Amino acid sequence: MKLELSTQLLKPQTNTKQANGNHFALAWNFRPQGTNLYFEPGSTYTTFSTQSGATYEWGLNHRAATDHDVLMLTMGPQQENLSINSAGQDQLMQLRAWLKAQVKMPQGNTVEQYTVYSDPFAANGGFAGNSADGSHFSFEQSDGRIALSVWLVSSNGQGWFSFGTNSTHYYRDLPEEDDEFAYQADYTAASDKTMLALTCYDSNLTGENEQYREWFGNLVNDVHVEKQGTRDIYSDFAKVYWENSSETMTTLTNYAFSTSNLKNENTNIANGSFEEDIHLGNQRPSKFTLCSPHWRTTETDHRIEIVAKNDYYIDPVGHSVTFTPSDGDYAAELNAHEASSLYQYVTTEPGKQYEWGLDHRGRSGRDAMALIIGPRQENEPYKDNQKALDQYQQIVQWIQMSVDNYVGLDVVNFSQSGCSKKIILYSTKFDKVGGFANASSGSAFSWTADAEHTEKWCVWIMASENDAWASYGSNALEQSKKVDYDYTYTIPDGQNQSVFAFVAYNTANGSNSTGNFLDNISFREFYRIETYTTPNGSGTYFYNANTKTADFTYAKNYVGKQEKNSYFMVDAKRDDGAVFIGAFVNGEFYSADDDAHWTRLEDGTYRFEADKVTKHYKVHLVFSKAGVQYDVNGGKAYHYDPYNESTGDFVQLSGAGASYTSHAAVGQNDDWKFMGWEYAGSGKSRSLRCQTHGDPYSSRGHHGFRHSYH
Repeated sequence: MKLELSTQLLKPQTNTKQANGNHFALAWNFRPQGTNLYFEPGSTYTTFSTQSGATYEWGLNHRAATDHDVLMLTMGPQQENLSINSAGQDQLMQLRAWLKAQVKMPQGNTVEQYTVYSDPFAANGGFAGNSADGSHFSFEQSDGRIALSVWLVSSNGQGWFSFGTNSTHYYRDLPEEDDEFAYQADYTAASDKTMLALTCYDSNLTGENEQYREWFGNLVNDVHVEKQGTRDIYSDFAKVYWENSSETMTTLTNYAFSTSNLKNENTNIANGSFEEDIHLGNQRPSKFTLCSPHWRTTETDHRIEIVAKNDYYIDPVGHSVTFTPSDGDYAAELNAHEASSLYQYVTTEPGKQYEWGLDHRGRSGRDAMALIIGPRQENEPYKDNQKALDQYQQIVQWIQMSVDNYVGLDVVNFSQSGCSKKIILYSTKFDKVGGFANASSGSAFSWTADAEHTEKWCVWIMASENDAWASYGSNALEQSKKVDYDYTYTIPDGQNQSVFAFVAYNTANGSNSTGNFLDNISFREFYRIETYTTPNGSGTYFYNANTKTADFTYAKNYVGKQEKNSYFMVDAKRDDGAVFIGAFVNGEFYSADDDAHWTRLEDGTYRFEADKVTKHYKVHLVFSKAGVQYDVNGGKAYHYDPYNESTGDFVQLSGAGASYTSHAAVGQNDDWKFMGWEYAGSGKSRSLRCQTHGDPYSSRGHHGFRHSYH
């Protein structure tokens, strides 16, 4: 389910920054370019449909623009009158002031959670009702008040931090009270419409800029809501991008806010070339960021390294060479600070077949990585220190220790470049602390599925040199390179969410912080396309463009594949003297005079076009020309020349007066007797059907028919 209302700004400004589509500056976060004035403060909010009584979980990434910023996240029943008063304060800003009066100010990278009971919001930033002490808020419940769930999210200025379901540290079962992550990022809906709002709570501006501390900072991205236990992503709320090392008030004018949906609801990898929302303000060759939309990492510092064209890449002989991404301006380096996994969730449909493609390159020499595709787990992959292995890394380690037979690549010593065969194994489910559920066999892994090893994983391990990009899967095929491994993945029953994970497995220099460049990733759904034709004509199949892909004839059909939502064309061209009748498309006949399905080209060719392919297609062209078709009706195959088995059952008659003398059909065994030919046609195209009769005493019934065309 998507958010029904777009993200809104209270008291929006006319001079907000426009960039790359639907991007604009947060009212309380940034100042516009070309002016010394800051935006007036306000809350940013959205409303989405919920099921009353159901529980929803939130996740977000947060970063301080000063030494210490605090963000206030509020969830509660939709308030139609969320607005500002004459002092420029909306109701949530007034809640902020009340919480500060209660000395609520978290420190460090922590979250404090409160339930606040508020008078319902009224017009002009006001409230309906008032307590005895004049306050509109309380920690105690009373009649007529609404319950607001409030989280104060605190981060220092050392980088991006993940909270709620975005964090690998988040527990759905609350741990010990003294655990720094002991909060619950969930909200039980009280109505069918729920509000989610972000308000700048505090920043660390001091001195002459202290007056702006409630307007400034609090960078957020990848904010989303999931219905608990379902993995149904409702939507992203917002995103802030741009990484700049100086982070002064001047450079902060370059920050921007986006309402683009970061959660991938497509059936393809999103941001597969790492191009989305990349801004290298300091012009460094790479950046560590949490702002690579759609991607997640198990690195303990939560950093993803995005690499631009630069000159720091070293080749095997030791001199610097220019590094260029294989697609676009940016690529990823899997080993950002440590060996880890980079992964993304993809919405998939059971029973459908997908193909993957990617480009990989070593940095200091031959680097190796693994691609893992399988079911999304209830618990996120996790590692608690730099030297630990997350669950995806453990899968690859078990393969390395357990492979007895050659799998197309040396996955132990990596003595060669290339890609392994598809390796299939099974595991128990992920647990919450970086491991797997216990199995009675003592091993979390197995080559066969059983009642405990229920999670099926398909793995490919790739090793690539650093002198050039190596293409694998569909990328290699598109470059007409030999592919001798299966790069398809069929979605198992019940698997609506799949994971596409990359494991930084081995580097040429032994370093965990460098190596394994990755770019141009795709995960595409394909459908089978079959094309056939009767005699007296031919066809041409076009994939997506007016570029011929393949010709097909009666003797040689074409079978291929078509990517989901793409289009294809089939041209039907008759032989001299023949007529194009139409075609059977998935069993339904489309006559040649059906203008809704056929376009007549100037050269007499008929063209069929299929837009936005979402199913398999079988197209059988039908042509007609004077002749006779022989149907043996259960007998052995008929060849119009009995001494040449390469001839078929259709006899072409060249014109008036032409004739052909048939020979008897042959039964399958001695119980069959040829009784003659039955005429079963009309017009110029004739069909003769063999009449047979079971006769245990005779199999030599033999009659010939002379057929003339007039």
